[in-house]
Amino acid sequence: MSILEVILLATSFVLILTVLWLITKLRASAKVIDRLSDAVEKLQKENEDLESNMADLAAAENLLRSTNYTRAKIMSIISHNVKGPLKYLHYVSNFLDKNWDTLSDEELRRSSSSILETSQSLYELVDNVLKWAKQQNAEIQFNPERFAVTSLIDEELKIQSPLFATKEIKTKNLIPDGFELIADRHLLRLMLQNIFSNAIKFSKDGGTIRIKSKQNGDTSSIMIEDEGVGMSKREIERIFDINDHYTRPGTNNEKGNGIGLLIIQDLISLHGGTINFRSRPEKGTTVELSFPLQSNSASVA
Repeated sequence: MSILEVILLATSFVLILTVLWLITKLRASAKVIDRLSDAVEKLQKENEDLESNMADLAAAENLLRSTNYTRAKIMSIISHNVKGPLKYLHYVSNFLDKNWDTLSDEELRRSSSSILETSQSLYELVDNVLKWAKQQNAEIQFNPERFAVTSLIDEELKIQSPLFATKEIKTKNLIPDGFELIADRHLLRLMLQNIFSNAIKFSKDGGTIRIKSKQNGDTSSIMIEDEGVGMSKREIERIFDINDHYTRPGTNNEKGNGIGLLIIQDLISLHGGTINFRSRPEKGTTVELSFPLQSNSASVA
């Protein structure tokens, strides 16, 4: 073997060793890269989870702030609506106490009527506040079921008939037999009571309130139509604004407190439904309660 062959053989051997060494190093580097990739992926996942948790915390904080603000605003509204009537009751009672022997029968009747109207307004306010507070504290049981709603409407109209009679208001239940929706019966009654109360308040003497229904795809709706004074688009926007606390007297100067709408909003949201208003000044108002028809969310009655 010549010197050249020896050199070539030695060179080849060195090259082979170098290649083997490089392959070993590359394999080790590949393992390191894989571990680093796994670590980076893990860090990215942890970062995404952290960002998600931070977003959830931020949303929870905003909800808490909003809830606290809303409750504080409502308490301010309640305080305002209680203070005025109580002050008036005190004034009338004091007036009657000092002037009872000198007042005519007509003056006594007017004073008595004023006391009755004011105490009724206070009663409705306190009743609504208690209902709202129970819902906010999750004390109201939610038991939705599928049922035909016509008979429930008839029963509620019968219960409310003395209130309709105060303005000689006629009622027409135009919901067909067998029309179904999914709702909690008790909570639906609470919503209807508040809607009927408003419909009476803003109806003129001798008017008519109609209760209708419709089904649109997977949604069932109840519409309560009155022939009252109606509202403008701006007024509808204002009644949904907690910062505005927009209320107005009824056709017989009945007082409003704005709490009833909050109750309806909360209860219809609990059902996964919506409330909508359609109204024109002097043409009446339609309140529409829409309930999702999710057959797997309720038992069949």
